[in-house]
Amino acid sequence: MMLLEDRIRRGDYAFREFPSERDLAEETGVARMTARKALLKLVQKKVLTRGSDGRLKVNGKHRLAAKLHVGLLVPGLTSADAEAWRREASVAATKVNAVIRPIYYTHWNDVSLREAMNGFGGLFLVPSPDPMPAWVLKWLRHPDLPVVVLDSDMTSEGLPSINLFPSASVQRLLNHLYKLGHRQIDCLNSMPVNAVIEQRIQQWQLWCEAHGVKGRLIDKQGALPETSYAAIRDLLQAGRFDATALLCTTVPTAMGTLRAFRDFRIEVGRDVSVCGVNGEGIAKYQCPSITALERMNTVPYLTACLKWMARGGKDWVGPLLIEPAEVPLFVGESTGPAPKRK
Repeated sequence: MMLLEDRIRRGDYAFREFPSERDLAEETGVARMTARKALLKLVQKKVLTRGSDGRLKVNGKHRLAAKLHVGLLVPGLTSADAEAWRREASVAATKVNAVIRPIYYTHWNDVSLREAMNGFGGLFLVPSPDPMPAWVLKWLRHPDLPVVVLDSDMTSEGLPSINLFPSASVQRLLNHLYKLGHRQIDCLNSMPVNAVIEQRIQQWQLWCEAHGVKGRLIDKQGALPETSYAAIRDLLQAGRFDATALLCTTVPTAMGTLRAFRDFRIEVGRDVSVCGVNGEGIAKYQCPSITALERMNTVPYLTACLKWMARGGKDWVGPLLIEPAEVPLFVGESTGPAPKRK
């Protein structure tokens, strides 16, 4: 019974049917009579109710059942960023009697996505970098399912969005490098190119043009951070890396470069500066620590989103796009004054 109560408290049955007596006995390895007694006790405590079809379901009015069950859909490859969203959403949920249920999907046609459509009172969605199919977009616009998009701006589709790193925030990193005297700043990308990555690269190109700074794009898409390591290693071996600073489109991309420079006895922060977008909570713990844009505290905004979901997606307050006026900058050991070139 404790197992079932814990699952109910965590919202495990928000998007799947409650197990039958037989299924529960098989799953837990207990006798069927034992499973029956546990279910009867939960019915007596009014944790469970029996529907007209005879199946048991969680009583939404019981104290174990949260007022609102919300799915957090994130791409299957876990990251520090995804964990930060889960942690902050869970903190926000405690303020409004809600439960956050993380669901990891591997592609847009994943069955987990379809299950999530019917089982939750609201959804937070971190979009996959792959192109979004029309059926997913149509589902996101469904009036009966409040959806908030995280880490992307989909307000053009009428969807509330929290975008922690507006593309223009890349210029804050570049301004920092410029003040340190860097006048040749390359841009390294090892991520699959999507709209977010493309916009970061475009901001670098625009900034370099506006400030008369030289730089080239190094675009080597593949596994992280191995790809960025190999890209810089190959350039160093060929004697073709001559920039004084390197802007990386993500911090995992920057991490790969640290080892490559070390292998060639190039000291990061003195001989070359490296920085990245979105510290993901790990930039400051690298050696050397990586200068990066940091995420703002999202708990107040996630709380407001949950209250909106609790209202059935009615009466959104404020602009659809939530983003910081100025993205916090962490200055690590990986950036320093531009070295003098002979």
